[in-house]
Amino acid sequence: MCVQKGYAQMTIRKGLLHAVLSRVVRMISRNPSMPILQHVKLDADGSTLRVEATDLTTHIVASIPCEGRFSACLPGSALAAFIKPDDTKDKQSIVELLPEEGGKVTVAIEAALSTMAALSATDFPVRAGDKHASRDWLAAGTWQAAQLGNALKWLLPAVGTDTTRPAMTGVMFTPDEIIGLDGHRLHLVGMPGLSGGPTLLPGNTIATLTHVMPKSGEVSAVRANNTIRFRCSTGDVQWEIEAAAMTDVQYPPFHQVIPGAGSEDFSVEVDREALLYAVNRISKPKNRRNTGVRVVVNGAIGLERDSEDGTTSTTVPVVSTTHHGADSIIGVDVLLLADALASGAEVVTARFGNALSPIRFDLGSGRVCVVMPMRI
Repeated sequence: MCVQKGYAQMTIRKGLLHAVLSRVVRMISRNPSMPILQHVKLDADGSTLRVEATDLTTHIVASIPCEGRFSACLPGSALAAFIKPDDTKDKQSIVELLPEEGGKVTVAIEAALSTMAALSATDFPVRAGDKHASRDWLAAGTWQAAQLGNALKWLLPAVGTDTTRPAMTGVMFTPDEIIGLDGHRLHLVGMPGLSGGPTLLPGNTIATLTHVMPKSGEVSAVRANNTIRFRCSTGDVQWEIEAAAMTDVQYPPFHQVIPGAGSEDFSVEVDREALLYAVNRISKPKNRRNTGVRVVVNGAIGLERDSEDGTTSTTVPVVSTTHHGADSIIGVDVLLLADALASGAEVVTARFGNALSPIRFDLGSGRVCVVMPMRI
């Protein structure tokens, strides 16, 4: 049997289990390398159910209250779809998981039944962290969830997705900075990172963390050598997100990419929301490949985009500027500007060099963005 012998049925609140599964199944690939990766591991010890999923890079575990004992792997997406509540009242319904002969499990909700093929829980990939003794784990960081969540959501768009440049697909944590870059832009947040030295973690691990992070409370991290485990709670759910540091790749020397404050030819202080509004107005090209705009700086900041219909332009007044002389013009990807300006202080400082130099944005709260120029 795929379900362990002697394990009786388990019962759990429908809304709670579905809320967990709806997040956990994000880990499930449509084309996994192994069938077990399309499954979630359900392991109940009488009072707590652990729901686990992995893509072999990131491992997510949710612990929630239940009654009964159970241990098996069930198809995650199918289970989530079957137990989806119809309305708020239906969230209080009880789900029963009943082991059957022949390696099957019956999922019962009142009069509705579904029998699913199960795989053995012993076949599920073991977390690397489970191989460490409890004494190996050391505290690596604690954050306010709201502060960390806001910072990571601003930073993640800058993390690369090109798998031929694997180092750029990670998020770098130093003891006092968190960095994402993709070769076209860099986002840096000055805030406590991870203790234990610079640590590069997969971008999808950090994205998974943001999906389960609460709006209040704390997020903590522990590490055992190069294995990092984040922990947080949302209501009745205890979350753990685990991944191994990316030690086999070399992260770019990111500080060399950031123009030093004071090294610019001129700087401009501008209302962030006004500039973001102008960027969003001009960032809707019919051709998604045509995202380049000209940034024209004089006594104001102008944005110009060429299209088949002609040239679209908009102008934003500045709070102050050190610019003098003729217009300064630099080409940039407008979508990168939109990501950079998505959050920050009311007034931001943009630091410009020549037409081939990156633009540095100081956005307050320790946030720095660097946007590389492009040919228009």
